Amino acid sequence: MAGKAGGQATGKKLAQILIHVGYQKCGSKSIQNYTNINRKLMKHHGIATIKGTKIGNSDLALMAYGGVPSRISSMKSTYGLPESATEEDVYAAIEKKIDEDIAAFELPSLFFSYEGLLRLPKEGVERIIKLLSKYTDTIKVLAIVRRQDRQCISGYTTRLRNSDLSHRSIFYNLNNQIVGIDYFKHLNFWNRQVGRQNMTVLAFEDMTDVSFDFAEWLGMDPTKVKIPPRQNPSLSAQGQEVLRAFNEQYADKEPWKKHRQTLRTILRDEVLPKGSPLLPASKDVEAYMDNFKQGNRRLMKKYLKDGTNYNNDIKKYPDEMTPYQLEDGELEKWLNEAVEKAGLDIKAVAN
Repeated sequence: MAGKAGGQATGKKLAQILIHVGYQKCGSKSIQNYTNINRKLMKHHGIATIKGTKIGNSDLALMAYGGVPSRISSMKSTYGLPESATEEDVYAAIEKKIDEDIAAFELPSLFFSYEGLLRLPKEGVERIIKLLSKYTDTIKVLAIVRRQDRQCISGYTTRLRNSDLSHRSIFYNLNNQIVGIDYFKHLNFWNRQVGRQNMTVLAFEDMTDVSFDFAEWLGMDPTKVKIPPRQNPSLSAQGQEVLRAFNEQYADKEPWKKHRQTLRTILRDEVLPKGSPLLPASKDVEAYMDNFKQGNRRLMKKYLKDGTNYNNDIKKYPDEMTPYQLEDGELEKWLNEAVEKAGLDIKAVAN
């Protein structure tokens, strides 16, 4: 049914649609919180969002429309579709919601944002742009990239929190697949659809505050907007080791298994100390970055400004990785603090 996107009922044309094509640990939460706290000011500048595509502050429906199975499943629930609904049924429901919301939209500029849009395959990008092009002749894209090693190190805590990951291989996920994408390749998917003149690509390393650059991209004065607080401060290497050890020793055992996501979230957000994360050995960083060498050269040449800090070494990596060593009973101490905050009637006891 995605092919029927051209059959919208509104006939309305917007001046422009703006899309933040996000990627993990590249400022997406800051952008979404910015749009939330500056909603009235954005409307004053003719920019707003719609509700039909959102879960929370992010436009998850676009990710579903891009063909991501887990997001398609999420939108079934959000739209009240039966479990038997096909992806084509979900696409049709998304088209209908967007059409209804745009019919009632009274401003010239519509804004979308989702953290994972940059990793969509070519076919997903094409499907999204084909749909949105029915409502405007101008689609502008903002993407923020962060050198893969730094993005991956920052994301290690998230992988520990969101899965049963229990290894210290920072550059690999739970399934031992390498983490990270070739930004150049994925930016080209969007570039082919909207044109280079409508693409703004910024390096996270060139920013002092994501919200300032985002405000400027929207055409707003960054000195006159509300700047959200920094999002997701890093867990320290100590905190990461506690999460890792929890996944290794408790997460898959009863009675912990059914509470593991709640406890991981409390440990990450409320209990464990923040600070400098675990750093990989320099030789491992070099080997990892070899996977992206050619793509990064092309990225800087085509998309990033002259003099970018994207490929600069911001901090020196150690010769060897040195994980934090938990003391006897330390894991259980932190875990029981999280248990208490969760109001659970269980207790961790050190062996």
